[in-house]
Amino acid sequence: MSPQISTAPLLKGQRYLFYKKIPNRNITLFRANYIDILGGNTLRITKRQYLSSSTYDNSQLITMPLEWIIKVESLNETLAETIIPDDILLEIDNFF
Repeated sequence: MSPQISTAPLLKGQRYLFYKKIPNRNITLFRANYIDILGGNTLRITKRQYLSSSTYDNSQLITMPLEWIIKVESLNETLAETIIPDDILLEIDNFF
């Protein structure tokens, strides 16, 4: 199953909100910088931060099965109803 991405393809280095569903577990949300998809089935990310806690993983590279990712949103999609200009959103997103 490929993740539900509501906009253009993911951009390397861009920060996204990922919805992760491991079989027999609850959905967890985290933000991370996208690197790429390796071999069509492995997601590679960096600078992961779980939204349910203040846990921040500054590892250089984190991998996980792509099938665990059920949805991906950019910061613009996450804050769709905001009045904050895009250039400020990008600055916020690049903070990590």
